[in-house]
Amino acid sequence: LVQVKNNLDSVIIRVIDNGIGIKAEDLPRLARPFEQVENEHARSNQGSGLGLALSRSFAEMHGGSLTIASEVGVGTMVIVSLPRLAVAQQEAA
Repeated sequence: LVQVKNNLDSVIIRVIDNGIGIKAEDLPRLARPFEQVENEHARSNQGSGLGLALSRSFAEMHGGSLTIASEVGVGTMVIVSLPRLAVAQQEAA
């Protein structure tokens, strides 16, 4: 599920799944380059481990953030928050 919310000062994008979830102790590693989480349900070395690291870097370069919340057996939610630019707001006025 993908949700997008436009606020006056930011845009918030949420990507939510109801998959296997991620252990709390593994969450801090997920947005580091080349980091992958191993568990009994995931294939070893699937992907490069760069997707979340690049996404977090892009969000931060634009003054935003990327956060990850997850619960094993319930699913995962990734939230990207990006500030709306003053220039874009002025053009819209």
